[in-house]
Amino acid sequence: MELKHFMNIHLKSIRAEMQRTFLFFIIFGFFGPTLWAQGQEKVVATRVTPLKSAAYQFFFRAGADISPGMEIDVVFPKQFNLTKVLLAASDKIKSGFTVSVHGDTVRAKRTNAGITVSRGALCDLKIASIISPRVIDRQYQFTVLLRNGKRILSKRTLSQKIAKR
Repeated sequence: MELKHFMNIHLKSIRAEMQRTFLFFIIFGFFGPTLWAQGQEKVVATRVTPLKSAAYQFFFRAGADISPGMEIDVVFPKQFNLTKVLLAASDKIKSGFTVSVHGDTVRAKRTNAGITVSRGALCDLKIASIISPRVIDRQYQFTVLLRNGKRILSKRTLSQKIAKR
């Protein structure tokens, strides 16, 4: 009788452990890819020195298809100086860009060349000659907008600590 009682208790604990494990995989399977994708969204800067020029690269998930002719806006915190912005490029979005500055926003418009980048793809945009803020080693928030003319198709917010390198 004791062995049977022991086996019942042991089987119940195994069953409970399996249910917890199954629940973990269900939750991770549903939320895991989203959390992993968000971890890939970031801002990287080269040679960050206060009040000096640097190139900034933005990694983000395309919230809509990015077809030729579309625009990618990056809204910077007011502490950044955008008066010397020169160009934009991308490793993932095979296209040329024309660049313009509108207040706190850098607009990179795709030329009409290249292929459409699918929604959900991890994209990057490098912008050269941005003057870093006086205060670095702190968290800054950037917004990446995908636009088709005046229509905003996607909005991603990237919060990143900018540190001296």
